Amino acid sequence: MQNLHQSKTQQSTVKAAQRHTQLGAIVTSTQTRFRVWAPDHSQLTLELVRPQYAPLAVDQMVAPELYPMSLAADGYYELELPEQLTGCTYRFVFPDGRKRPDLSSRFQPAGVHGPSQVVDPSRYSWRDQKWQGVAKSDLIIYELHLGAFTEAGTYQAACERLSQLKELGVTAIELMPLAEAAGDWNWGYDGVQFFAPQHTYGTPDDFRHLVDTAHQLGLAVILDVVYNHVGPEGNYFRDFGPNISEKHSTAWGDAPNFDSHDAATSAAVRGYFLANVSYWIDEFHLDGLRVDAIHCMADESSPH
Repeated sequence: MQNLHQSKTQQSTVKAAQRHTQLGAIVTSTQTRFRVWAPDHSQLTLELVRPQYAPLAVDQMVAPELYPMSLAADGYYELELPEQLTGCTYRFVFPDGRKRPDLSSRFQPAGVHGPSQVVDPSRYSWRDQKWQGVAKSDLIIYELHLGAFTEAGTYQAACERLSQLKELGVTAIELMPLAEAAGDWNWGYDGVQFFAPQHTYGTPDDFRHLVDTAHQLGLAVILDVVYNHVGPEGNYFRDFGPNISEKHSTAWGDAPNFDSHDAATSAAVRGYFLANVSYWIDEFHLDGLRVDAIHCMADESSPH
């Protein structure tokens, strides 16, 4: 029975991870699909704002578009709009009127409290098709903080210095966490939007260009990720559902609800973070992840 229980638990986690790879705003050739896990709400509305390419006076501001979302299985809300909405910003509106950014946002151009932005990763043209990676035995890793590595503190500025690391003998750079966090120069350990690269360093495509440039120089790129806690400012995980553990906590912030008494809840929360692993590897061509403080990833379930 124990093995059967473990198998079912693992299967539900994998299923939830597959769902979460489609969370957020996903752009296809014909549509944009929005999906979010919000089991605590009886209804959900998408607020969409299209980019304005000409200055408008205050009294000429275009009103946001509102679209009711459909409740699918297991607390997932979905909406499909028949057009590519790259560049548009959006928020989710709860029944009580509160507006929140997407927990799976791909970009937060105004920071942790601002609206999320639709991003189409296919618009970036990669040049690293011949990249084969670096053997583990050849790794010489340089830990790099984007905000401190250059005077400008941006992805683009970092690209200009990578050749110096190559000359130094470095074979891989390990970027300190990039998940969107409060402040301009956060160390990265207060991340609250785990799919959104820190906006103060540039755009998601700027980050792709950094990885691409590193690969052209023969440098592998590893990203530091933090899955043991959620940062304090801009942390809206509780607003959507039982994402945060009620029995575990850390010295740095809320602990994810990996071992809820409800198996479906744990599967959804685990799936979110597993999907984040796939996201960084697949959409940014990263060579690996360094998982921070795994001894503080509290999970008393079996298998943990």
